[in-house]
Amino acid sequence: MKKILLTFCLFTLAFALFSKTWVITANGFATEFTPNAITITLGDSVLFTLDPIQHNAREISQADWNMNGTTSNGGFILGEGGGLVLPANLAIGTHYYICTNHASMGMKGTIIVQGQTSSLKTTRNKMSSRAYPNPFSNKLIVEITGADAVSIYNLLGEKMSVIFLKNNETSIEIDTNNFPKGIYLYSVLKDGITLETRKITKL
Repeated sequence: MKKILLTFCLFTLAFALFSKTWVITANGFATEFTPNAITITLGDSVLFTLDPIQHNAREISQADWNMNGTTSNGGFILGEGGGLVLPANLAIGTHYYICTNHASMGMKGTIIVQGQTSSLKTTRNKMSSRAYPNPFSNKLIVEITGADAVSIYNLLGEKMSVIFLKNNETSIEIDTNNFPKGIYLYSVLKDGITLETRKITKL
């Protein structure tokens, strides 16, 4: 199961070079998703990091959502432990979802997908980044123009590092000695907005 999920993530991440990956969690005996309502941009992905025994996520209709129902509307379905929801499954509009195990307790959430604004497109067009070496070992260098911060996440959505660039700084070196081997995502930000997300690997 883990190999299938990893392969799925690698395949889908190739299409997410200029998008943000949002993270929704539910651990242990939680009775709600955190956060339980997000607004994202068309082309973004959503990573559900859920308890592997307790929680899942299923998209349902608004009517069923209002009644704490569990019937799929043909949208995304994630088993216990969660997974990645691709942009192809996140059309513009509101997506209603629940945990089928705890829908009767009101464990549900919404994802609102909006179209890209022209200002965000312009900002992304003026921004570029490059991380090397990739794969990396004990250090990673990120070269950036048009951004002010870099965040690194593992595939569970846990933030491993965040670095803020100083004035006119266009290159940063990140100590990755304590990172376990595996796949990571680095996100480039400007004024708190994620402009780009790319995949990197530690050997």
